[in-house]
Amino acid sequence: LVREVRGAGLMLGVALDPPDHPWLSFAHFGFEELAEHSAIAPLVCNRIYSRGFFCFSCGHDWSVFRLQPRFEIPRETLDRLVDAVGEAIDHIEELT
Repeated sequence: LVREVRGAGLMLGVALDPPDHPWLSFAHFGFEELAEHSAIAPLVCNRIYSRGFFCFSCGHDWSVFRLQPRFEIPRETLDRLVDAVGEAIDHIEELT
């Protein structure tokens, strides 16, 4: 699912390959006007948000989400963020 991780330091973009599954699309959720956009990064971001962290789809490419934690993030919180990202990606992969 992960195609590329790019960025520097704590500012990262994670590019995802959109799954070839009709249920993981905006059209399936009834948003025909968004059918040309990938739903994969918003789905991953939603799962990460449910664990208490913010991440966002990139405005120009909805198959990429960006992580920008605070510079002074405690190590324990950073570890939980990494776990949340891994769990969210694993969950979406299981759906495909």
